[in-house]
Amino acid sequence: MKNKKDGIVIKTVAQRDGKISPPLIAKTKECKVEKIGPCSCQMTLVEGRNRQIRKMMDALGYNVIRLQRVEFMGIYLGTTEISKGLEKPGDWAVLDEHEMQLVREV
Repeated sequence: MKNKKDGIVIKTVAQRDGKISPPLIAKTKECKVEKIGPCSCQMTLVEGRNRQIRKMMDALGYNVIRLQRVEFMGIYLGTTEISKGLEKPGDWAVLDEHEMQLVREV
């Protein structure tokens, strides 16, 4: 898998305002891939295209059984000690000033 961390060609379809644009077939940007168990890995993306991780893993012959987002824009999710304790869909937390600055910079 490490030899493919520099990008994999996948097909995505953008949908905005109820309109579907023509499919985009392009190489993904480089991502960091780290094996964290016999059947699991951690991937750090620079961009997040529609179903990108699932499509990348499928292109390599792997089946994604469970997918968990750990961080978004420098804001940690989940139950780690540096997170906001967000555990399930619909959970929310007040952002601190540093996190709000990250959002403003986008």
